[in-house]
Amino acid sequence: MADDLTIDVTELQTMADKVRGLPVSLARGAFALGFIHAAAVLVPALNSTCPDRSEGGRDEGKKHLADCIGTEIAINRDGTGGRLWIGFKGRIGDIKASDIARWLEYGHRMVGHAPGLKFQNKFVAPFPFIRVAWAESLEDAVQAFIDTVNAALPEALEKAA
Repeated sequence: MADDLTIDVTELQTMADKVRGLPVSLARGAFALGFIHAAAVLVPALNSTCPDRSEGGRDEGKKHLADCIGTEIAINRDGTGGRLWIGFKGRIGDIKASDIARWLEYGHRMVGHAPGLKFQNKFVAPFPFIRVAWAESLEDAVQAFIDTVNAALPEALEKAA
């Protein structure tokens, strides 16, 4: 599976070299725009692979895992890079959405706490939906990031001049 997530860093390095010469505020803006476009590829892919709780589709009026997908973008202060976080925020009932996602992705044991269920130790098989979404869309997201930043560079250079 690790081979599926390999990214060719050469284009990224070339793009980063171009950004280094920009004023910090313009470089940060280019990176932020790039991350927004990368998220626009990754989030729909994750949303499409998220499991529903009901057999026939999403129950009306109930919160589902796909409703909890969140993103955060952080750009380095010096404008040399940043990060895009995509994950699960909030709660579904009393349980953190990120815990539910992890349990589904990797499988988990069912341990009851009521007297009759205490030691049943049933195992729920993994349902890898996050890894599937990343494998399907990661290359496109990285390319969207690179293309967006490269497209923003000429405009940023004009503004800097």
